[in-house]
Amino acid sequence: MKPLCDFESTPTAGGWFHRCRVCGFTKASPSRRYVRQCRGQQRDPTEPPRGPCVHRGESTDELVECQSCVKASLKVFECAVHGKCTIEKKGAGVSAVCRTCKDYQSVTLGVAGPSGTAPTPS
Repeated sequence: MKPLCDFESTPTAGGWFHRCRVCGFTKASPSRRYVRQCRGQQRDPTEPPRGPCVHRGESTDELVECQSCVKASLKVFECAVHGKCTIEKKGAGVSAVCRTCKDYQSVTLGVAGPSGTAPTPS
């Protein structure tokens, strides 16, 4: 049996954000505890780590159909930049996805999105 992920968990407006220190897997969850088998691979070092985004607000309590999944729903969050967003995958009728958003800025890590720069401290 593979070992479990070693999660660093950060509270968010909608619950908890979990990031594995070993494989880089990320998951938003309403629960503080999240368990999964680790892939045991280091994440791509050129990809910035993702924590909760400064623009992401509370859950809208809306669920939308995942456009790349089979019969799965995605939780929708308020977004100060785009109005609404999902965290990892594209949802029907929601244009922004935090994972690939150019406006992403990490709350805990101070890292900007793939095409942006790190935010300046105030």
